[in-house]
Amino acid sequence: MNILFHKNLYTSMGAIELLTSSNACHHFPRHFHETFPLGVVTEGALGFHYRGEKVTALRGTINLANPGEVHDGFPISNNGWQYRMFYIELNLIQEVMNQQHKQQSFPWFSNGVIRDQKLAGRISHLHNSIQNGILSQLAIETKLFQMLEQLIDQHAQIRTQWQSISSDHYKLQHVADYIRESCRFTLNLKDLALMSSYSVGYFIRAFQAYSGLTPHKYQLVCRMERARAQVLRKIPISQVAYENGFVDQSHFYKVFKQIYGYTPGMLQSS
Repeated sequence: MNILFHKNLYTSMGAIELLTSSNACHHFPRHFHETFPLGVVTEGALGFHYRGEKVTALRGTINLANPGEVHDGFPISNNGWQYRMFYIELNLIQEVMNQQHKQQSFPWFSNGVIRDQKLAGRISHLHNSIQNGILSQLAIETKLFQMLEQLIDQHAQIRTQWQSISSDHYKLQHVADYIRESCRFTLNLKDLALMSSYSVGYFIRAFQAYSGLTPHKYQLVCRMERARAQVLRKIPISQVAYENGFVDQSHFYKVFKQIYGYTPGMLQSS
């Protein structure tokens, strides 16, 4: 997969990242994003597993994932797919929610594919306008805010903070938070199990049921999300690999490309 366009944009409400890909035939393994991924398929068709279902995003449809929601991605045909994506920081989403609902809440999407031609056109047009550099900062922020308002109003469910964390999952979320914060360090299974007060075997099964990934794969994705953020800050790739637990830079390149579909060097030079 080649990156046709990439840009980091800082708004007064929070940061966004924009990405346009060439026809992608890459098979993405199960992973998640710390940000909110939102995009439109512009050519071909994308398949992915989302919340227990296999879904297809055809040309002109919206594809998204809740932050932290595990999903994969694969082409439906040999022609692959092309898309325009936004990766939106959570504090920007929270800013929209605070303005709309006047409470600590977060939008939650039960469907990974939304068929809304008007909204898809709005998302794609905004992305294209930013790419072409025809909008002022104020215009970008206004159109982005209005686009997110429409998306949330028409397609999201609203979950308050106390609803988003069930009592049954509190211990596992605590462990997941710890893995995310400590992902670059060496972790061991016994300590994580003790943190949850479960036996090792039960912890592995419970954590996978909770997060969609085994503990070691969850740590790997957390490491790669951290590494990708560092790559975007133009930190030398050899340093990024070392700081995220990869003593072999070639292994880091391989895992990075497997998860994201492109190498860290391609991202850093885009």
